[in-house]
Amino acid sequence: MACFLLMTFISACEKDDTSDDENDNGQNGHTVVYGSVTDIDGNKYETVMIDGTEWMAENLKVSHYSNGDPVALVLNDSAWENTTEGAAAVYPHHEFQGLESASDVTEAYGKLYNWAAATDTRNICPDGWHVPSEVEWTQMSDYFKNQVAEVTSGNLGNKLKSCRQDDSPLGGHCDTKEHPRWNGHGSEYGTDDFGFAALPGGVRDEEGAFAALGLNASWWTSTGAGSDGAFVRLINFDSGNFHEGVALTQYGLSIRCVKN
Repeated sequence: MACFLLMTFISACEKDDTSDDENDNGQNGHTVVYGSVTDIDGNKYETVMIDGTEWMAENLKVSHYSNGDPVALVLNDSAWENTTEGAAAVYPHHEFQGLESASDVTEAYGKLYNWAAATDTRNICPDGWHVPSEVEWTQMSDYFKNQVAEVTSGNLGNKLKSCRQDDSPLGGHCDTKEHPRWNGHGSEYGTDDFGFAALPGGVRDEEGAFAALGLNASWWTSTGAGSDGAFVRLINFDSGNFHEGVALTQYGLSIRCVKN
């Protein structure tokens, strides 16, 4: 399955709308500064400030590069396996109750993109934004681990997860079976302390198979790792860790953009 294949690569185990930023209280008393950005298709994303850098707080769902060229939507497994061009995919909606169409999946979890799309010079992110490098992801995670007293390597993933989870012990709007949400787990659950709102869009493997929606959130970095791999960041439903890893560039993963 794709989730297992991805895990085998883990190295360690619009116009900019930010003028209407607002402060809000995140979980556990943290102040969160939100904003927004709109992509070339008109999709508006919530954003969040982390250590002076603005990050998307939602997974990318765009269908065009920033110059207007379309990103190929590849549905056929064989075509996905053999393409060397940038491509996007949408997790099959019929596998999950409550997701009635491809647009429902896209709205809830975003699209999955191969690394060629993530690094295409036409820029898959909104104008003025980019796919973060390995260094930028590391700077973000190091900020939390070094500057926030209660954050450790073992709980950062839970603090970055959306609190939306099946049987979340937090109750209220966090306890939900409706998409988007994480699958339930007895002791590992999201608290979304910092507004990053990580959601598990799953993966598509190099042969075109989909897996792990509700179980795994994985994002590309723009940094390659060898001839056929690239660095990634991932969070699993059954772990509090924020993993660093490497995946085959043919995989389909989520994307979070960061402001230039």
